Amino acid sequence: WIHAIEAQNNVDPCKVHDIDETVVVLIASKLWIQKCLLTNIFTLMVKLAALDISKHTKNTLNTIIVQEYVPSEIQYVKTITVPVFNSILGNCSTIAEVPSKYVDGACELRQSGTVHAFSGIMYFNRCVEGIRQDPTIADFVAGIKSFFKLKPAVEFIKSTA
Repeated sequence: WIHAIEAQNNVDPCKVHDIDETVVVLIASKLWIQKCLLTNIFTLMVKLAALDISKHTKNTLNTIIVQEYVPSEIQYVKTITVPVFNSILGNCSTIAEVPSKYVDGACELRQSGTVHAFSGIMYFNRCVEGIRQDPTIADFVAGIKSFFKLKPAVEFIKSTA
């Protein structure tokens, strides 16, 4: 599933090394560290892959249960919506090219706690939707806004079976 996203973005596929029953090492393209948003997207992709998301559709996401709970990663996808998430996944290499002074998308240097709290996919979604105004990342938000659209080129999570 991750390799399909990487192929769409023209990056080399990550390599998976099983160390033992509880440890897996991923060696991935540097694309995923070019922007904090992309690091957030990649870790979300890894968590979703671990949940075997490729077997699910938009309508069956709620059937993914871990210890009696729907994982927060599923809630992220549902909040952003499956079509928007698919569009973002298909445009990661373009997101990396959107100009910004700092890797978190900001035009001014920020503390690490601020970067962590305000550089993820959920935060950017709120900015794009106009729910949140953040002048430090306004230019970056304007540059990625078109990727938060409802018509993805590829459905990495299917709308229907």
